[in-house]
Amino acid sequence: MLPLLVAVAVLSPCGARAAEGYFDYFYKEPGLDDARMARKFDIVLASAGKGEYTRADEQIGDIVAKVDDLAPDAGAAILADAAIIKAALGDPLTALSLLDRSTELAEHTRGPFDPFLFNMLMVKASIHAEHGEWAPAKELLRRAQHIVHRDDGVYTQRQLPIIDRLTRIDLEQGDPVSADREQRFNLKISEQAYGDDSEELVPVLEKVGDYFSDRGSEIPVRELSRICCGSYDAQILRDRFPDQNTEFLIRYRNSLFHESYDLYERAIKILEDKYGENDPRLVEPLRTLAWARLMDQRPNKSAEALMERAYNIVAENPATDISDRIKALVGLADLYNISYDRKAGERYLEAWQMLMDHPELTQLRHEVFGAPIRLFPLQRALPLSRRPMSTEDDAEIYADVVFTIDEDGSTSDVEILESNLPNDDASALRRFVQRRVKYRPRIVDGQLVKTEGMFLHQTYKILQPPPSETPAEVAAEDPDTDPPNASK
Repeated sequence: MLPLLVAVAVLSPCGARAAEGYFDYFYKEPGLDDARMARKFDIVLASAGKGEYTRADEQIGDIVAKVDDLAPDAGAAILADAAIIKAALGDPLTALSLLDRSTELAEHTRGPFDPFLFNMLMVKASIHAEHGEWAPAKELLRRAQHIVHRDDGVYTQRQLPIIDRLTRIDLEQGDPVSADREQRFNLKISEQAYGDDSEELVPVLEKVGDYFSDRGSEIPVRELSRICCGSYDAQILRDRFPDQNTEFLIRYRNSLFHESYDLYERAIKILEDKYGENDPRLVEPLRTLAWARLMDQRPNKSAEALMERAYNIVAENPATDISDRIKALVGLADLYNISYDRKAGERYLEAWQMLMDHPELTQLRHEVFGAPIRLFPLQRALPLSRRPMSTEDDAEIYADVVFTIDEDGSTSDVEILESNLPNDDASALRRFVQRRVKYRPRIVDGQLVKTEGMFLHQTYKILQPPPSETPAEVAAEDPDTDPPNASK
């Protein structure tokens, strides 16, 4: 058959990312001992690749019409593959209809929990999730998870993609506590597979650590309101967490960050024990731990010390490529910049001079210093407690902002050009950009320079209802889950 990566590239109407997710579950040998049917799929994919979508639809119809002449397993797989192509071509309703037929056929011959059904369920869940239909997507994912549990055991790694999708759905549905629980289970699965001190566990520790640090950074807390938008304080907390006081939210937020710290530190210790304290493998977990501490708004000296250690490992390694050394130096300068440490400018200029000393790195010099680069906080939709009365239910909530980036990466001359925010929130955004947003400045002819006329399109999301459970209640419900350490 046509290579699946090629198929993903050519089936563009619904977007390559969605298509790739569907094709992960293509029945590559779909009971297709029938070589003629395999060639028919090749023809469909080739038509789609040439943009002949109507012809591809007709060819799929021809294939589906002959399913009744095939053995049940082959017919079910053919229908599922046809559904994947229809979904990738941007026709989810027909795809779901075909998948209903395929699962019904497979269930009739194999039963409702046969592993053969797994791919069909995952594709159906993907289609529903792609269109924001979270409840049916979650139900299908749970059923697929039950199948792999029966087939491979509770801690099977085959369920990891399911857990990641369930996490996303829980967050979309405004249930972050359940999402947190999914990620803890994710970690436990890998611990069972690799062992608590295995090097193979390091990428998982980093990934789950990233998740918890991101979660912590998104919680709006009155005393830490500078992380959001100045005036996102008591009112937004009362709206989202009516039964919880600010002190609880601070403890909850701290517990998430400390959970991430523990995971990063475990990854670092595993690598130190195996390779020593100056091995290049330590650079990435040291950097991620430094950035997590920065997002936590802790005293910045601890973050700086971690980033300095990472830089020294790179700089002192004789095998380090010059471009990697420069990137490490710029990363250290970025952290100084965010911390309002004057050493940032010195480090930026040092990196610039290194780039000038290596003319072959002209492209890297342009990428690093040719235009301002936003460093902190990462751009994302900001929280809003309720939709402005003047906006339609499906309208984007936004503000367009223009400002200047000064030589030290700070912002000034901030103005709101256009917005559908309430006046108080628009003013809060202006203060937020003025006081908190930091950029890596441009360098021209060896000088840090200001950049005028910078533009920001800031979007907003309406906060979902709060979780009904506290972290402690979650731990009490699930004996396999360690409670977050809120006392740290």
